[in-house]
Amino acid sequence: TDLGDQMLAESFLRHASLLTRQHVVMVSMVRRPNARRLFANPDASSAEGLYDKLAGHFIWQRLREVEKSLQHLGVGFSLVDDEKLSSEMITAYMNIKARQLL
Repeated sequence: TDLGDQMLAESFLRHASLLTRQHVVMVSMVRRPNARRLFANPDASSAEGLYDKLAGHFIWQRLREVEKSLQHLGVGFSLVDDEKLSSEMITAYMNIKARQLL
């Protein structure tokens, strides 16, 4: 799912508690290309590049807040790169099975 949109994230957060009563809930979100910490890659070569990185940092920061809220509800959250989505989902599932949460 994409929880980058604040309204969608708030709606999901409101309803996630209903799911977690009987289900193990994991959220995997494909990382937006610029959604990274500001200094994760410090090679901004222009003012425009710096503004793009700053906008990406704000998106990343908002997603971290959503992650913390989800963790408080008992929902797992992972922000993964597009090419690693399927392997990350399988790894998360295997971790859940190993911890015998299912």
